[in-house]
Amino acid sequence: MLLERLPSQSAEDAGFEERYADHVTARYGTLTIYGLDAGTQEWPLDTAYLSLELAALRELGGRPRVQVAGVMRAEELLAGLLPGRLTHLWLNAELPDTDVSWLTGFPRLRVLRVNPRLPRVRNVPDGVEITA
Repeated sequence: MLLERLPSQSAEDAGFEERYADHVTARYGTLTIYGLDAGTQEWPLDTAYLSLELAALRELGGRPRVQVAGVMRAEELLAGLLPGRLTHLWLNAELPDTDVSWLTGFPRLRVLRVNPRLPRVRNVPDGVEITA
């Protein structure tokens, strides 16, 4: 009965959680690698982890089915995935460009699953089925 008389704080809680997440990302969301001589030394943490995961996946011989989440560039996917192994790709990632003609670099790719909440992809190579 006491809870029924208290006002809802869900909107206030959601606002706090959003502000806190922004603060944590701004404060701790960068990976710095010391000892590099030139070039970029800092990366957004989510990009750094995704790139490391793709490098590890490639080193392990790749996989025929891969799900990608986060923000990725086509160049990162081309460098991280083995062209001869990939048959199914699930893009649960926001791509800076919706043109996926670069997928022609994966000759065995047959199924492209795209999160329906993401922008619609275009220039899908022939023979690749799009599912949601």
